[in-house]
Amino acid sequence: MPVHALEVPTPLADRRSAGKLLAEGLESLAIDSPVVIGLARGGVPVAYEIAMYCGAPLDVLPVCRITAPDSTVTIGALADGADPLFEIDKTQVRRLGVSQQWIADQVELHLESLERCRGLWRGTGISLPLRGRTLIVVDDSLATGCTARAALMSLARRQAERLILTVPFANPVALAGIQTLADEVVCLSRIAANCSAGYLNDGPVSDGEVSELLMQAADRPQL
Repeated sequence: MPVHALEVPTPLADRRSAGKLLAEGLESLAIDSPVVIGLARGGVPVAYEIAMYCGAPLDVLPVCRITAPDSTVTIGALADGADPLFEIDKTQVRRLGVSQQWIADQVELHLESLERCRGLWRGTGISLPLRGRTLIVVDDSLATGCTARAALMSLARRQAERLILTVPFANPVALAGIQTLADEVVCLSRIAANCSAGYLNDGPVSDGEVSELLMQAADRPQL
């Protein structure tokens, strides 16, 4: 898995600023007729700028991060699809002593969240045909790598030809953990600590913003 780290100085203003820089960085790769996939919610503003720059269609993949009880520590992630994919961090589960019942309850809860997102965003460009396509998979950071792993495994099931993971900021340890899942990775900067420190404005992305960006992308002629 080649990693193309552009090592852009941080912090950046926001996610859309990061997307514009990533779009320029992708020019060095030979990418033919890609589909840009934003991991919702945070990855969608980044992905929007890449799709606009490339003249490519924009799709969205809802992914839910699952944390340990009374903690912000990620223990797994759930990626949407015909058969939603659950990726678990077994090391963290063992270290924190998280019960299988807690995990099962959280998966059920987040499946309902994915279904809600599907209803919100249906008709705004979701479910483009991906078989045999090059996918530029975009998140707003790669901290633990759990959500990216779930997303990449889910998209591989749809028989994409090439998976390019594209993130503004990536933890080197997390990068090592996904090296067998992506064909290439493009990032602006490798940050060993908190990836969110790469933005001046790291506020949450709303459902409304996701829907608006998807509709704007769908209305724009593609190259």
